[in-house]
Parts: sequence; C-alpha cells; structure tokens
Amino acid sequence: MRKTFLLTTTAVVAVMAFALTAEAGGRTAKDTRDAEIQELKARLDRLEQQSAEDQRANQDAAVQEQSRLLKIEKTPMTIANGRPCFNTADNSFSACFRARLHLDAVDYFQNRSDFNPGTPLNVEDLANGVSFRRAYFGLEGRFMTDWEYEIRLNFAGSGVENAGFSAANNGAQWINLARVAYRGIPNFKVNFGAIEPLFTLADSTSSNELPFMERASVVAAVLGPFGGDDARKGFELTYQKVGTFWPSDNLLVSGAFTASRTGQAHNDTTAGQNDEQTALLGRIADRVYSDPETNIQIGASASHVFNFPANPTVLVPPGAVPQVSFGDFPEVRMNSTQLIGTGNIAADSATLVGLEAVATFRNFYVGGEYYTWKVDGAGVAGCAINTSTCERGLSPKFSGYYFEGSWVITGEFKGYDAAHASLQSPKPDHPFDPIHGTGWGAFELLARYSDINLNWHEGNQTQLDATVAALGGVRGGEEKITTLGLNWYLNNNLRFMFDYEMVDVDRMGNPVAQPTGVPATCVVPGTVSCQAGQKLSIFGTRASFAF
Repeated sequence: MRKTFLLTTTAVVAVMAFALTAEAGGRTAKDTRDAEIQELKARLDRLEQQSAEDQRANQDAAVQEQSRLLKIEKTPMTIANGRPCFNTADNSFSACFRARLHLDAVDYFQNRSDFNPGTPLNVEDLANGVSFRRAYFGLEGRFMTDWEYEIRLNFAGSGVENAGFSAANNGAQWINLARVAYRGIPNFKVNFGAIEPLFTLADSTSSNELPFMERASVVAAVLGPFGGDDARKGFELTYQKVGTFWPSDNLLVSGAFTASRTGQAHNDTTAGQNDEQTALLGRIADRVYSDPETNIQIGASASHVFNFPANPTVLVPPGAVPQVSFGDFPEVRMNSTQLIGTGNIAADSATLVGLEAVATFRNFYVGGEYYTWKVDGAGVAGCAINTSTCERGLSPKFSGYYFEGSWVITGEFKGYDAAHASLQSPKPDHPFDPIHGTGWGAFELLARYSDINLNWHEGNQTQLDATVAALGGVRGGEEKITTLGLNWYLNNNLRFMFDYEMVDVDRMGNPVAQPTGVPATCVVPGTVSCQAGQKLSIFGTRASFAF
C-alpha cells in the first residue's frame, strides 16, 4: 500500500512539473516533458513488477514455513490394526512390529479297542492337550526406499513341528524368517536369506489367513521334502503385476532355489555324500477374472529336488544313502504320531507337479489343489550309487488332493492378496462390541475334504512285509479327512476357530523303517501284514491374535 501511494504521488508531481515547464518553454519543453513522462511510466511499470515479485516471494516463504511446521508436528509413528510402524518423512525407511499367537486345544475321539494291547490293530492312544501352535514376533520394513527386510522369530511349538527354543537346538528354530528383498525394478522382487518361497496355494496363504486350523495333509506332506517350507536358506525371484493381459487379471510368477532349513542338522560323511538338500521350485498363478463381487484364479506349482541328505546310520558303499520320507499328522498339531508315513526311501532326486484353482463370489468361496510326485530311487543295498552296473532303486509315485469351501453368513467378502495371489480372511463389518450394541463380528461356515495316498505297490494283507519290501512296495497308507468348521472373527485382530474332523486311515504294516513318531508296523514283525489304520474324530479349537 505504501509503495502504491509513493508511486501515485511521484506521478502527480511529475505531471505538474511538466505542465509548468510546457508553459514556460514552448515546443522544446513539450518534447522534453513527453520523454520524461515515458521514463516515469517505465519506472512505474518496473516498480509494479517488483512489487508483484515481492508479494509472490512472501507467499512462497509462508507456504514453506507452513510445510516446515507440519513436518515438525507430524509424528513418525502410525498404528494400523494395532501394528506399530515408524516411518521417515520421505518414507524411505520404515520399521513395523508384528506378532502372531495361535493357542490350540485338541481332543481325539478314538475307539478304545483300537489301541488296547494285544488287539489286531496297532495304533496309539493319541493324547489330548493344549499348546501354542505359533508365537511369532517380528520386525519388517523398508530401507533406502527400494529395499525391504523381514525378521520373524517363533517362540512356541507343540513339540510336533516348528518347536521353539530348546537346549538341544540352541534356539536355531527361533528363526522363522530372516530375509532381505530388492524391489527397485517395477513388478519384480528379489528375495534372499531364510525365506518361505511362494509354493502351493495353501502355503502362499499366511497362517493367519487360513480358513482351517491347518493346511490340507497333501500340502503339509510335500512342503518340507520339496524345499518349500519356512526358514529355507535360498533366494527367490518373483514377478507380479495387476493388469498384465487385461485390466482385471493378476499374474504372479515365482521361482526359488532353496537348501536346508536354518535349524536342520548337517553333517558331512567321509565319503562326501551327505550334502544339503537342494531344490528348484516355483509357482505360477493368474487371476483370470475379477469384478467387485468375484475372483477366479488358476495356477500351478512344481519342484525338483536335486539331492537329499543322507542318513549316516545306513551305510552303503561307498557312503551313506540319500533318503526322503513323506508323512503327516491329522490336520491338527498336538500329538507327535503320524497316522500315515512312507518311512525312509532311498532317493537320488524327486519331482512334483500340481494344479490349483480358487474362486469367490460375494460371500462364498471354493478352492482346491491336486499334487502328484515321483521319487527317483537310489541304488539298492550293496551297490554304488549312480553306477550303470548296479540295479537302480525303484521310483515310487504318490498323490493327494483337497477341495474346500466356505460361506460367510454375515455377508462379508474374503479379501484378495495380489502380492501372494491368495485369499484373505473376511474383515468384520461390525466388530464385536455387544455392550454398545454395534455388532458381534463375522461368522464363517466351512467344509473340506482331503485325500492323500502314500501307498505304492502295497500288496495285500496276505503278504508279508518282507515280501512287499522286496518288490519295492511302500505301505505309507491312505488318509481321508472330512472337516467341518466355524470361524468367528471378532475384529481384524482376534478370531476363534472350531474344526471337527472325521478321519479314515487305511494302512497296512509298513515294510520300511519308520521315522520318529510313526507307530510300529505290526505286533509281531515279519508276520502277515496287519491293519495299522483307524477311524477317529478330532475336535480342535484355536484362539488367534495377530497384528
């Protein structure tokens, strides 16, 4: 305002001066006056331009100061669904804490005559109990913008698998994940360390998003032998993009090279034939159709194991024989007895292929997987491995499948995780809060049928175990499980699971040595084969909390 007043005053004085000069000086004075007026106008224009520039500079300074104050006031910590995260202002560094607690209670309902001493059936009395299936605590985040890290420790374990700290393992099984990944190339991810590769649909689904307490037996039986479970030393390359072929699809292609788990014992023999297990495995999946109410996805997984670790207690010249075994517990984890199991099979390598399909429509879900695999047998006893002059071991084949479905009776939809090409649990529209009358959470009804067959040339009950073994047979057994379930999602962090299983195991005496936890073959070894299977029911519950 002050500048405008000065400019106006100057202009008035100048005009008056020129007028007086014109009256005194004639035509020459008039010319001088015109020149000075033009100069004053130019000066006035410069002053006005400078005034506008000063005004813009003041506005910019005010904006910068406001931005600085906002950055100072902004807290670096956020909490989403109870998960604390710390982020730098430019989001180039972050750290988020994670936790997951799964507390299980399991009751086995068996026919008492099945395990009384002296009966024809040779089975165990499975023990009921309560245990922490998982107690994860971890840290994940981002550094230098394009890198991410994840460390996850497991402090629990039922003693069946994935046990936590003990004096025997010196805490080795604490490590569940310890990985670093580079994501600087659009749609690509390079992952290395102690990883859990994207392998099978069920295992690509987080344990906190599974519809049932455990994955189907066929998936659980192949994950370890084919290098796909957690804490695997290795590296992985993944490509994932939404809209690869058309706007609604989601393509995921992943391949990994893995060795043994972080807590797995590794002892070389003098013959050098007790190398670590190594495997090349991967998964491809594509969401072929999607709209706001529907997702349809198909995919496949495959793995080839190049070598298995040897059992140093079973010596075959010139060294120990590489071996592998397949088995699983019923689809809960409480008792250490596997109801099906192949025992140790001499193996040079093995190959697995499988298919998957999953679909959701509104609050309904269906899905399933099928897998078949073959073991390439090592040389028979008394022969050098991989020599053409010696008879090769037989190559048994096994298979299994499952299909499942659910109905969220309160109407919520299952989410879709594009990064892992898997489904997520429904999120309650009205979280549990009966005191204020806002809601009771979400409820989901489920059903699953699974079948895994670990028999290969198993013969019949009139044949001796030794006879079947000589023919290269494997009596691992066939297990069929029908499961009915109910899930109660109180909120995004807490849910209760209730699974009722009807288990049917058909298994004859096994001709090969049994792994730890598998019951003996028959009451009197070497006699005519007995029935080692049984029918039972299992009721399991889980309280699950995670952030």
